Amino acid sequence: MAKTKSSIVVVVIIISGVFQTCLCSAQDKPFEERPFVYGAQLDNLIPLNIDPHQAYASNSFDFIDQICEGLFSYDLTSPNMTIQPQLAKNFGRWQQKEGGVYGSQWTYTVELKNNIKFHDNTPFDAYDVEFSFNRLHYLLQQNQSSDLEFFYYFRYGSTSPLNYEYQPLKSLYPSTPYVINATKALNATWIEFTLNYQYSPFEALLCCTGSYILPKPLEISPEFKYYNDSTDLLVGTGPYSHVSTSPSQLKLEFYPDYYGELNPDIKEIHWKFYKDIISMNEGFLEGKNDYIKNIDLSFIKQYNESKYHQIEEPIQGTTINYLGFDCTTILVNTRKAMQDALNYTFLIEEFGQDEITEMTSIIPKGILFHDNSISQPITNISTARLHVLDAIETGELVAPDGFDLNENSSDEAWKSIVLASYTYGYNSGNHIREGIGELIKENFAKIGIQIIINGLPVGHLYENIQNGIYQVYSLSWSPLNHDPSSYTNFMINNSIFNFININDSWLEKKLSIAVQERNITMRHLYYDQIQHYIFKDLVPILFLYTPYNRDIYPTSVSNMYKNSMGKLYFYLWDFDYSKIPSKIPSFPLLSIFGATFITVSLIVKKNSSIV
Repeated sequence: MAKTKSSIVVVVIIISGVFQTCLCSAQDKPFEERPFVYGAQLDNLIPLNIDPHQAYASNSFDFIDQICEGLFSYDLTSPNMTIQPQLAKNFGRWQQKEGGVYGSQWTYTVELKNNIKFHDNTPFDAYDVEFSFNRLHYLLQQNQSSDLEFFYYFRYGSTSPLNYEYQPLKSLYPSTPYVINATKALNATWIEFTLNYQYSPFEALLCCTGSYILPKPLEISPEFKYYNDSTDLLVGTGPYSHVSTSPSQLKLEFYPDYYGELNPDIKEIHWKFYKDIISMNEGFLEGKNDYIKNIDLSFIKQYNESKYHQIEEPIQGTTINYLGFDCTTILVNTRKAMQDALNYTFLIEEFGQDEITEMTSIIPKGILFHDNSISQPITNISTARLHVLDAIETGELVAPDGFDLNENSSDEAWKSIVLASYTYGYNSGNHIREGIGELIKENFAKIGIQIIINGLPVGHLYENIQNGIYQVYSLSWSPLNHDPSSYTNFMINNSIFNFININDSWLEKKLSIAVQERNITMRHLYYDQIQHYIFKDLVPILFLYTPYNRDIYPTSVSNMYKNSMGKLYFYLWDFDYSKIPSKIPSFPLLSIFGATFITVSLIVKKNSSIV
């Protein structure tokens, strides 16, 4: 009996000791101190492109921004994201010269910084800039805009492909659509761009990912090829070098010879891929990654309750969501009627979950020259019906025989007639846009307009909009650079992105003047005029909402420098694992009481077997 009892005591001590050891270990080291991990959602529809001249998705931009640099960049410490020299020593000088297709050309000449090295240890100079823009121009020409390429980009998640960003005035200058005519190294220190036409936001264009500089190879092939995302390593001049790649993750390391003389807290970054947004958010909550860009709103409660994460106050984003029209089918008085009939308050309050704010202009808040004097329309059914009556009088809409309704007639009376029927398209799976369809169906019925809702996968959605099958649709737009022309000159003018099929001569002229005007006061005046004309007179789209940029970080992170475009420079962040609170591990029976109970039960069971 004594021997049996003694053995039982030993068992009790071992179990308690193991538990205490686990508990103390978890408290001392809540998360393993490992390289900084960026969690990326990756699927076969949105590949991660490591090539600056091919990339079009957010994860790709974030990755390339750590490795490569342009002649200019945005100052993320500035609320206005002011442009600053990066590889350039100073801002360039403009000069007008004779020649070119239009009788004159503009040159922009830039002096470059010295003593900068690429990650392959080759020196950076003007010949690398010349090579990079020649490569970009070649690859853009190989992918000239066509319906096939256009739908390919949109089907795979693009919002502003480079081919169109570098052809901002294609409709005005069809014979020379690209803004850059030639890029020439005058010597190792000076680079000269010759432009086909004057383009005021050229420095902003040089900030975008497609303008980043790659090292010139020893032998330049006449046919440039894209980087192979599966096998190649991207080489740039940025603070991090790309050291390895695999199907599950990419690895970056701080480049010790970086010219910026940095000593960042984050020395190594792993780009870890998740199959979907759910597993990515779960990994973030469990401390398996340190940052994700796409927060699933169903996890917000868990993030709020977590002492290992901090939820930052949301800031105004620069993506706009709008209701578009086929303006050749839906004419101006009908568009104005729909503008006044839409219940914007319900849209923001019911669909937003505090994650969206009202959109008030085609140029959103946070972008240069946004007009604060414009407010989102106020719902007014009576005014909307007056516009419908104007549409009937001008022949835009045809009233049925015996029509005798006015602005004060009942909702039931207006719902009983159909003056026009339009199909509303949205990308299936987007619940906000599905809800917008139900909202406008209800709202527009009160002015005699029938809406038929039809959701489709994103690629087919754009095809149906392009072919006029959808006369009303929900879309969004995000810019590649911090300039109003990234919205107006793609969405509204005669570009391939102009789904609304508007062709307004006054607007076309004003847009071309605004984008070529270098005097900032005059540019501001032109964009004020453009915004008011679009909102009050033309109504080519209905302003819906702008999502907030909401970021969540572990407690180990500070000084993130949030910005409206969501750009990330990890070398600026303060990062310290010791700031994470102690974490008690999860066991099936966690409490001390539970551990004691297990021990006692063993004693009883052992004693009963002896007896």
